[in-house]
Amino acid sequence: IQLYQEARDFAICVEREGVLTPISAVLALRATLGTGDFDASISQVKKLAALLQASISGDAPSPAPKSIMQQLIVVATQKSELPRLLQELYVCRLCTPWVLETVLAECVKAGDRQTLHAVEAFATAHGLELTGIAYAQLIRGADSVTDAKRHLAAAGEGEVVVEELLLAAIDAAILHGDAVLAQAALHHLNVLGNSAEVAAAAIRLVVEGPLRCDNVEGAVLNLYDKHLVGANVLVDQHVGQILVDSALKRRRMDVVTQLMTIAEGSQQHALLKSLGTQNRLGHAKDVFNACPQPNASLFNALLDACNACRDVRAAEGVMEEARATGMADVVTYNTMVKAYLQSGDLVRLRATIEAMRSQGGDLAPNCVTFNELIGATIRTNSEGVWALIKEMRSCGVSPNQVTCSILLKSIQQNSRSSDVEKTLAVVDSMEDTLDEVLLSSVCEACIRVGRFDLLARQLERQHGADRVHIRSSHTYG
Repeated sequence: IQLYQEARDFAICVEREGVLTPISAVLALRATLGTGDFDASISQVKKLAALLQASISGDAPSPAPKSIMQQLIVVATQKSELPRLLQELYVCRLCTPWVLETVLAECVKAGDRQTLHAVEAFATAHGLELTGIAYAQLIRGADSVTDAKRHLAAAGEGEVVVEELLLAAIDAAILHGDAVLAQAALHHLNVLGNSAEVAAAAIRLVVEGPLRCDNVEGAVLNLYDKHLVGANVLVDQHVGQILVDSALKRRRMDVVTQLMTIAEGSQQHALLKSLGTQNRLGHAKDVFNACPQPNASLFNALLDACNACRDVRAAEGVMEEARATGMADVVTYNTMVKAYLQSGDLVRLRATIEAMRSQGGDLAPNCVTFNELIGATIRTNSEGVWALIKEMRSCGVSPNQVTCSILLKSIQQNSRSSDVEKTLAVVDSMEDTLDEVLLSSVCEACIRVGRFDLLARQLERQHGADRVHIRSSHTYG
């Protein structure tokens, strides 16, 4: 605050000397706003009115003047001076649509409905333009559903319907449980085209809002057919799956195909994963088949769904299709390795790894392959782990941090001394850089088995140039 005051005093001196430039005037206004002096800030704004008029007019105000005006509005809110601020800005011809939007948003944020009404009355009395965003703020701050309906109707008459307006109207309809407001909001859906966020919100009206009925699936599909075709509803994973579920259960595969055609890859993957988690492999296959251009990533997502449902035969079918279409990559093979590990089919597991080795290149076994094997083996056969480490190295694959972490976590009080020493040897030979987390695991493992000689050797290295930089406070034992 003291620095702000000093900057303001300096600006006054500059102005008195007659060398005040637009840049120094803006800096002076910033300094005044920093002190929270509303009266002085208004005085500075009047001096900069011409400069600010050019900067904050239009749909996209310049960043710096916009920031100044936002700060001025915040100060006015804190001082309960918003009505006065509007009057002063109106005189200076600074009461632009964007300023009105910002003032209304600040009223809603502060929960000040009285000032919100005063701002609306001021705009009406002075014939100021209210944008769709301004009406959205009025709806969010409305006292009653009647006011919300009135604002939505006014926005429609003024042809300023925007996405934020309909989102506010839908939220208000759900909050008040008002079907009339909900239908009024739906009436404007086609104006916006394919707004994904509004489409997802509209479905909520039918699923959990005032338009809910006994036949939810039918209502959701009817809403989609009427208003939402072409909208990527899967931007909201929960609502998107409701629509997909409705289409799958009613066998509306045309809807599923439309949704998969416009969905992003990450959304398709998330849906397949969700269906697999719900043990709905048949529906996951339906969704996969609806995707217009299945790639390796989608095949792998479907394989994950097969594994989640523990259906090895289905996974084998997906694997064969992926290979036949040239879409099988190393992740595909590793996912099959995981499937055979889950089912305990060691014969097919070994056949898969041999297939990877024979094909080589990008399909050769990698760290993920062996880490899956080591993680599954270490719980029952410690000797088998060292055979896998040896095989791993013979394939030209070096143990990485994940490998070491798996080995270290397996070390318990009853672990053999030779296993502990071999594990630390793997850590020492690792090509990856030892980081803080792995060093912590090394310390914990040594303490669990009481091998303080090995611990001392590891900590001694912390005196060298390759020491690990510790940023957290660790405790052990």
